[in-house]
Amino acid sequence: MDSFGLTQLSFIIINLFFVVASVLSDTNYCGEVFENQIDHALLGHVISKTVVVDDFECQLKCMGSDSCKSCNIHPRDGYVGRICELNNKTRQMKPRDFQLRKGSNYYGYTRASCMDVPSKRNEQSEKGHCHPGYRGTRCQFRKIGLRSQPANSCKDIRDSGNSRGDGEYWIDPEKTGNPLRVFCDMTTDEGGWLLVSNFVIGNPSFPQVKLETSYHGISSCLENNTFLRKTAVEELMTHMPFTQLRFHCSKVRGRTFHVTTAANSSGEAVVQYLSGQTNDEPDSCGSFVRMEDDNSKLAEMCDQWRGGKGVGAPLGKWGEDSLYDHTVFVSFSGHWLLQTGRFECDDFNRGEKFVQLSSGDFWKVFVPMKGFQTSPAHSCKDIRDSRDSKGDGKYWIDPEENRNHFRCYRDMTTDGGDLLTIVHGAGFWSPTLIVIHSISSLPRLSVEVSHRGISHTNNDKAVLTASAMNELRKLMPFTQFRLHCSKQQGRTFHVITAANSSGGAFVQYLSGQTDVNPLTTTPDKQECVMSGGKRKVLPMRNRGFETKMKRDCSFTLHLN
Repeated sequence: MDSFGLTQLSFIIINLFFVVASVLSDTNYCGEVFENQIDHALLGHVISKTVVVDDFECQLKCMGSDSCKSCNIHPRDGYVGRICELNNKTRQMKPRDFQLRKGSNYYGYTRASCMDVPSKRNEQSEKGHCHPGYRGTRCQFRKIGLRSQPANSCKDIRDSGNSRGDGEYWIDPEKTGNPLRVFCDMTTDEGGWLLVSNFVIGNPSFPQVKLETSYHGISSCLENNTFLRKTAVEELMTHMPFTQLRFHCSKVRGRTFHVTTAANSSGEAVVQYLSGQTNDEPDSCGSFVRMEDDNSKLAEMCDQWRGGKGVGAPLGKWGEDSLYDHTVFVSFSGHWLLQTGRFECDDFNRGEKFVQLSSGDFWKVFVPMKGFQTSPAHSCKDIRDSRDSKGDGKYWIDPEENRNHFRCYRDMTTDGGDLLTIVHGAGFWSPTLIVIHSISSLPRLSVEVSHRGISHTNNDKAVLTASAMNELRKLMPFTQFRLHCSKQQGRTFHVITAANSSGGAFVQYLSGQTDVNPLTTTPDKQECVMSGGKRKVLPMRNRGFETKMKRDCSFTLHLN
């Protein structure tokens, strides 16, 4: 056995001795354990970083440091060994910074709850029980979502394994020590939805809605008679930023209207409108997706939605900037409306078009507390792997792990997803950087010299320089590019750099890791992997990808 193996064995024996001695001397023994969380890491609290042989070596380094409270262990892509990060905080100290990270492991000190110990040491307990507030086979995990241990969001409860299904939980998004009792939908669309407005008919003869002016009113949703006013929605966005809304109403004797705003620019425009960030009425068609149980006529008539109650209001728009008053409606046909004398769900309070109220009729609004600004991911892949992907669209990431996160666009569908758009606009692309020609017909582009410029690709007019690409690769190592350009009156060029040495050389060249131009050192022909997996042999001439671009040409560059 080598010296390292002897060190491991000695360490284990010593620890076992102290644990056994402590337990035998105290039937109510509680202490600290070094817990393990697979596929997770604590971000933003690293005090040192080294390369180790395995997880155990990293644990030894942490245990031997007075400042170390926990450690992260990450894989080294393509290299032997592991990356060991020592942290000066634990996940219990900084729960918001404890995030999903596929392939990584977290180890940290935590107070162990006491297993029920038999009163007689020679008797074996038939079933050990954890103290309240802990769970796990060794009672190593603290429960969150309780009043004594509130979570940040419904998503945190779901991801931590503390979900008990749909129901009541406690959250403290502001970290004030005054948690809110809320309802979390843990089943619809993979769960993690927070109920922010809720009205259920009890007595059909006397329905009455309570309108809340503060977002703390979401605690009253459990009383089945609460909706948020616009000011409360604005406050909610400030403290618990969200990117989608889900509207769900149903009448026992009528139909069900159940839609979620889409994870695209059209859907985001709806969220901005209803949360008071803009006064521009968003387009209706293309801004939402129908849920499985939706059988409404409203969802089929988006082109007839009326943009407000005013005379001459445009068609094809969302209605009033309110969650309860003509949010969605088709004149004299179907409405989403809650007000005295008019409680309408895909119906209209006139004659045969009105469906009489019944006990159990409901109107609900949810927001997804998952994968977004409140809990930014490290990369697109993290979002996809955590099941928080809502398709192509805008997401929040924090590649520097400093909580200075920013928003960017994700392609979650092409070739398995997890592609980040870093260049999106009209212009000219050369092998070293984005170059803008002085063509008067071209729109003004934003040439970004920092990796954070990827957040500006949302406006279709941003491009990155080579220095920004180099900076990006240091923070978010990638191994491939996907280049995609198309002219409305021309053809489409769409290729992915190959997963081989030739493709790797191209990535290194574009990200500033080498000055050797791969286009001058490769053969006359090079095999490229096309989108969809097709392969095509393309001529490789010493002139890069030079081409004149017109106003009707779009260009997108993704990385993987």
